[in-house]
Amino acid sequence: MADAAEEEHIAFVEAEDETKLDPDDALEKAINDLQDVVDKDNEATTAGLSRTLREIPLEVQAVIGRAELSVAELNALQKGTTIPLDSRVGDPIDIFVNGVKVATGQMQVSEEEPDRFAFKVTNVFA
Repeated sequence: MADAAEEEHIAFVEAEDETKLDPDDALEKAINDLQDVVDKDNEATTAGLSRTLREIPLEVQAVIGRAELSVAELNALQKGTTIPLDSRVGDPIDIFVNGVKVATGQMQVSEEEPDRFAFKVTNVFA
């Protein structure tokens, strides 16, 4: 017959066995826990990267028209020379960001600064 100390030890071992995870389950739990940590780090990194990317300055150009000149015409330029463009008043303008055409628009006077031009975007390219 088992004494009290031996019964207590057996009860402890049985309780310990019930709380142990199957090795495969333990591995899966550890992998999931690690993935959670990685995901949280990635979210923080992505948020920081997105914030950084939003702050990069881009050059925006609005091209109202183009002209082609010969070298002789270029050499003959003087103050007051008028160069006709290939576009007409009211034609859409091309909008470029860092040299890539991204939209078209219409020229207008800036609402914030009436002595400046602005453009209203009418079409955005995907």
